[in-house]
Amino acid sequence: MKAGSERQRARKATERYAILVLGMHRSGTSAFTRVLSLAGCDLPKTLMGAHKTNETGHWESTNIQRLNDRILESAGTSWDDWLEFNPGWLRSPKLKEFREEALAALKEQFGSSSLLVLKDPRICRMAPFWLDVLERAGIAPLVVSPIRNPLEVGASLEKRNGFEPDFGYLLWLRHVLDAEVASRGLPRFFASYEQLMKDWNRVMKGAEAALGIGWPRLSGNAAAEIDGFLSERYRHHREAPERVAENPMLSGWLRDTFQIFSAWTAEGERQEDFPVLDRIRAELGTAGPAFGRLIVAGRKAAKKSRELDQALAERAEKAERLEAELESRAHAAAEAEEALAAAHDKLSETDGALAKARQEADRMAEAYARQEALAASYKEQVELLLGDLKTQTEAVLVKAEKPTDNPLAEKPADKRPAEMQQIERRLQAAEKQQGEYRQQIAEKQRVERSLQERFSEIATLTQLLRVKEEQAEWLRQVASTLIGDSRRGRLAGLLPGPLALALRKIQLKRRGLFDGQAYLQAHPDVSQDRAEPLRHYISHGMMEGRRRS
Repeated sequence: MKAGSERQRARKATERYAILVLGMHRSGTSAFTRVLSLAGCDLPKTLMGAHKTNETGHWESTNIQRLNDRILESAGTSWDDWLEFNPGWLRSPKLKEFREEALAALKEQFGSSSLLVLKDPRICRMAPFWLDVLERAGIAPLVVSPIRNPLEVGASLEKRNGFEPDFGYLLWLRHVLDAEVASRGLPRFFASYEQLMKDWNRVMKGAEAALGIGWPRLSGNAAAEIDGFLSERYRHHREAPERVAENPMLSGWLRDTFQIFSAWTAEGERQEDFPVLDRIRAELGTAGPAFGRLIVAGRKAAKKSRELDQALAERAEKAERLEAELESRAHAAAEAEEALAAAHDKLSETDGALAKARQEADRMAEAYARQEALAASYKEQVELLLGDLKTQTEAVLVKAEKPTDNPLAEKPADKRPAEMQQIERRLQAAEKQQGEYRQQIAEKQRVERSLQERFSEIATLTQLLRVKEEQAEWLRQVASTLIGDSRRGRLAGLLPGPLALALRKIQLKRRGLFDGQAYLQAHPDVSQDRAEPLRHYISHGMMEGRRRS
């Protein structure tokens, strides 16, 4: 690999540039990369998606990140290793193999871009490899190094990965020291995450001057996009720089390194600081093997402790869920008891109403029978009178055919024969009886209609009584199943809440008492409300007359 002066000469002949973002994990590398892309740098083709710990996106290539993980594995390390990257790997045949793959990945991800941005915190520990790849691809590297307070980085790693803060500080030291020594002699710019959040425009102008390049898209529209992208709500950890410099509990390596980089972000880098950084890096490398195993053992113990804490927390949560489920089942049983009591009350009311209806029906039946007998008597009398009247009328008509013997001829009404007056009186009596008969027929019809209405009411009440009796019996069976009076019920009481509930539902369905899925299909409004079918039926559906399936 070429030294810094050779790289600068190679840079003058190239027309392609890569902004290489070299920063520790959780140091704002994603925010810097996105701002650079909005200013005109090309992003890779396959971007890593957003995550709950990085809501605005990572803005790095998924393919290149996977390639870097494979390189680290090939060198016997990983992204969260604080030891020096294996120098023997850089002299092994694996270097050439992965270099060819990295060249292909650059072409596939960025094509012929003349200004691209390459970011992956893993590159900090293998920067010499990627600088060599960029040089062979004819791309000049320009380095942007985001710096963040190591206390904030440690807190963020603890939240995201469960790392101990002290281990996070070691990772921070390894990444920033290795990235710095590998990029010496290249055009580079150091800026803090704090500076980017407070005044990104000033940071971009400083990078422009330090790197000797202009940002092609940094216009008013781009400025509005950057303002909209950078938000303090995505920053979850804040620590004052003094808490590092004035904290005697932190290692001198950490305090001195952060002090130097803090000064560089404010005033620019100083070559007189290089020996101090080299000493710290050398001491870190020398001490690493000495206490590396202790750190690994401590991390394993801490991991087991976290796993134990998590298991205890899960058990506590499971116990809470079980308690809540027991309370829920007790509440459901109480609701079933209340519904059963309400059904009994309703049955009592129905029994009273049915008894009254039966008494009324008996009274109406007796009245109907009396009216029937009276109407039959009137009908018989009318028929007799009509028969007598017909016979007498025929006799009168026979006499009327003889003029000399006609008793009605030319005689006043009061001189008419007595038999004729008697016939008229009988006719009047017959007409009166016919009127009374018609009244009795009308009364009979009214009684029949009233009886029909009463019989209809009785049929409705009888049906209601049958339904209520069925519902009461169903509630008794459901309550028995929920309370667990059988052997299976007692077994279900020992199971965790979700399994017990599932077993209860299976028992209800097998006994033909309730089918929750069929109930939801029959009543789409219950399904839309996401209500529990059995509880909804007991609380509401039963009173509303809904079908159970």
